[in-house]
Amino acid sequence: MEKETIIDNLVKEISEKRAEIIDSFLKMFVASRLEWFKEKPERLRRIKLVETRYNNPLDRKITTTWSIKVMSGKNRGIK
Repeated sequence: MEKETIIDNLVKEISEKRAEIIDSFLKMFVASRLEWFKEKPERLRRIKLVETRYNNPLDRKITTTWSIKVMSGKNRGIK
């Protein structure tokens, strides 16, 4: 039971840290382009977060990178 508790705590911590990183990343992006978003606030709805994972077998590491893509075209209503 102790191993399960340790694993649960690790997963929870990793999930929270990941969410904090993504949140900070998106806030920084919007802040850096604030004037651009003020011109057309609907651009905020077209932000897409892209997560890419690279598996490097030599180092036995998985690298995760995030980027932001602003989708082009008209906004389509939320369905």
